[in-house]
Amino acid sequence: MRILIVDDDAAFRHSLKSDLTQMGHEVSAAGGLESALDAMLQTAFRAAIVDAHLSYGETRRLITALQSCGTSVLLLAEQDTTTGLARPTDCVHVFTLMKPVGVVELERSLYRLLDGC
Repeated sequence: MRILIVDDDAAFRHSLKSDLTQMGHEVSAAGGLESALDAMLQTAFRAAIVDAHLSYGETRRLITALQSCGTSVLLLAEQDTTTGLARPTDCVHVFTLMKPVGVVELERSLYRLLDGC
């Protein structure tokens, strides 16, 4: 599966990319909105794992852009701070997963997210 990871924590982003790549996924990683949009211009992603705590407004704008491309979104949050973020439309889903979470549970959550379409 083609997955985009967007998180401003470089160590977490690279670790998660490595883990998901070893699990057989094609993974790209971005540190914020602009680099994520650049990646989206080059690759169609089936799912995105997005930090719910990106810089002000970036999370909302990124979810909107991902939805317009038909990409399902898994938000990673330390608490339920997703109120007011863009909501799913049609078959594009946005789900929230609370940290900490292991990579196996993260992968399961991605598949559950995509099974909902």
